Amino acid sequence: MLVTTMGGVGMASAAEAPVFKKVAQVAARPELGLTVAVSSTADGGLLLSATAGDLSFRKVVYADGHYQAQIEQARDRVAIAGSEGRITVTYGSKSLTLSADQDEQQPSRVRALLVSSPALRLFRRLTAELEASGDTSPEVLGLRVTGAVVSQIDGDDGAVRRLGRELRMKFSAGFKKARLRASCYDAYQDLVVRAAAQMEQCMGQFSVWNPMRQVCAGVWTLQVESAWFSFLSCSAIPLK
Repeated sequence: MLVTTMGGVGMASAAEAPVFKKVAQVAARPELGLTVAVSSTADGGLLLSATAGDLSFRKVVYADGHYQAQIEQARDRVAIAGSEGRITVTYGSKSLTLSADQDEQQPSRVRALLVSSPALRLFRRLTAELEASGDTSPEVLGLRVTGAVVSQIDGDDGAVRRLGRELRMKFSAGFKKARLRASCYDAYQDLVVRAAAQMEQCMGQFSVWNPMRQVCAGVWTLQVESAWFSFLSCSAIPLK
């Protein structure tokens, strides 16, 4: 999956003039053994930390949506960093980058790099359970967005689009009911809905075989990460 901007499909304005607050939130899904915490970092990012059994996940997200994630089980560790124009995947001592100017074999190389990672398999299993639950609370959504990115990298070309459509359907209904209010959550819903609409418009410009559809998915990822950052910086009270 590629992350970039393109004609008519740029970053949402989630990062514009946010009201920053000290963030410290914890959520849990006991049936999955999952605990999720969100806290602020010294360099202005938000740290999402999660544990489920011996699987751990850490992701730092910044105002413009770029992020650095780490998935770990025992001594097995995968790192994924996403920013405008690229995703870099690191496993062991090797790093590979997905970008708009890559050759057509690069996605296969990335999948081959990750195929032996037990941490990644466990993470995909966890996020599949979260997808099945339909949980879109901010703390869990932070996991699900990365889960969709990982699935897309691993060959599930529709993973990001499915999540975008799910959020658009759910948040559109909620936002219509609260359109006259101007809360942090209303703004968050609006940004996520608009990001999904832009992704659909972007993908509609290309055939199903065109790799530019991956670019559309990458733009959506940064937009939603930026909206997530903006919401949690605006309000330290988790809303669902």
